Amino acid sequence: MGATIVSTLVALALMLTTAIATRSDAAPTAPTPIFVDAYEVEGDCIVRLLRPKVKLGYPVTWQNEESKKLTVRETKGLWTIELTADGTYKGRAWAAGSFRQDCDDDPMFSNTMRVPPKAPATPTTSTFRVTWAVAGAKAFWRYRVEYRIGSGAWKVWRPKTAGWSAVFSGQTNKVYGFRVATVNSKNGEASNWSPIRKVST
Repeated sequence: MGATIVSTLVALALMLTTAIATRSDAAPTAPTPIFVDAYEVEGDCIVRLLRPKVKLGYPVTWQNEESKKLTVRETKGLWTIELTADGTYKGRAWAAGSFRQDCDDDPMFSNTMRVPPKAPATPTTSTFRVTWAVAGAKAFWRYRVEYRIGSGAWKVWRPKTAGWSAVFSGQTNKVYGFRVATVNSKNGEASNWSPIRKVST
């Protein structure tokens, strides 16, 4: 009888330990940021991005590997990041598009960060939300959003919106593609198109 009680208590203790270890409200592990390195080689300023495709909203750290100030610019004027000597700037992939960045206005050694819009790959209904910008996006940015069905022609969904997302009403049993260009409303220039986000309804 006593052995049975002890066995039961041990089993309950193991169950409790497992439950605590797998609690859904446990603090999530912070994602490792994508690094954008800026450095000089024989007088040329270089921007290096080891993972050019970045998820929307994912943390990005710009990092100066030199002991002097460097400036990283998005070539359409969407952002400028001043890096102090050996300094870093912590941001994120604020919007969808393909963003070319150079260092100290040296276009020979630029690099491109490609950010697709966010949408469910297989939504439960044919109506779903598409997101193309997150907190931190600049107030002067606008967004051109297009879609297509299968491999058909691209159609304009949002020509120049300031909104960050919208609900798309599609049809069942279709494969939709979405792409985004972020527009600088100050000079009218736009990033290149984002990678395509596919949605199968």
